[in-house]
Amino acid sequence: MIKVAVVGAGHMGSGHIRAYRACAGARLRYVCEPEEARGRSAAEAAGAGWAADYRQVIDQVDAVSVAVPTNLHFRVASDFLAAGKAVLLEKPIADRLEDAEALVRMSRERGAVLQVGHIERFNPAVRELRRRLRDPRYLEIHRLGTFKGRGVEVSVVSDLMIHDIDLALDLVDRPLLEVSALGMAAFTATPDIATGRLVFEGGRVANLTASRISDKSLRKVRVFEMDCYWSLDCEHRELVCYRKRPESDWRGKARPTLADLISREVLAVEAADPLQRELESFLTAVREGGQPEVTGEDGRRALEVALQIEKSIANNQPVSSGFS
Repeated sequence: MIKVAVVGAGHMGSGHIRAYRACAGARLRYVCEPEEARGRSAAEAAGAGWAADYRQVIDQVDAVSVAVPTNLHFRVASDFLAAGKAVLLEKPIADRLEDAEALVRMSRERGAVLQVGHIERFNPAVRELRRRLRDPRYLEIHRLGTFKGRGVEVSVVSDLMIHDIDLALDLVDRPLLEVSALGMAAFTATPDIATGRLVFEGGRVANLTASRISDKSLRKVRVFEMDCYWSLDCEHRELVCYRKRPESDWRGKARPTLADLISREVLAVEAADPLQRELESFLTAVREGGQPEVTGEDGRRALEVALQIEKSIANNQPVSSGFS
């Protein structure tokens, strides 16, 4: 039985607390939360102990989910990794690239699992798309949300767009050459809305748009290949494929319709909770001692691109990426 703690009982931490209760082979031992009323309430509901200071429980658990504000990620995660404990760290991996690199290095040196919480990788519709993709050439991704007042210690790029940066890097899987972006602040000190363009080797392109000041929620991924177009709704976990029909289907018609030219197929998608799948994947890596599906290096890479996008916004000019 893997003994687990959750550090942080806010919005994200509460989800981890709930999901661990349904994970076979794991026991939630502690909820660590400095705000006593919230911490005790979450711990009691989960049948776990409460600790105000996470350092008190490091020696009593095998693994931890870290769901604290981004500026605390390095401090908390490094304390657990230094003790050889497995860490599932919410995205972004850190707020500074050097801290991300230090966490990856510490994980490797201590032989401790480090998984980063890019949860869309575990969305069943995303997994089905990834399984079917052959050669994605152009991606258009929109992630829009209403203003919730949390996560504002970082820009919308590190708060929301980083999900789609990770998706683009994973789906295209080619060296990234250049990043360009625009953005603006509305209610915080950093950009609340941003659009970024990632140019990959071979002319592949991903256009990403993120906003935390929209009037509605939208999480949409569109991927174009040579002969088909994929439309993915991350929020509702729906995947549709539009494919060019053979010329023989319409060449003889005087006025072919769109239905003659293009077929539409709604793909079956497994009913699964992405967070539940994320935690199960983490626990499997802990149990078997293997690489997690989303590694610390994946998280570092996504952060590096996010910082390049922020730099492009600040300087109003493209940034050469130069990594594969």
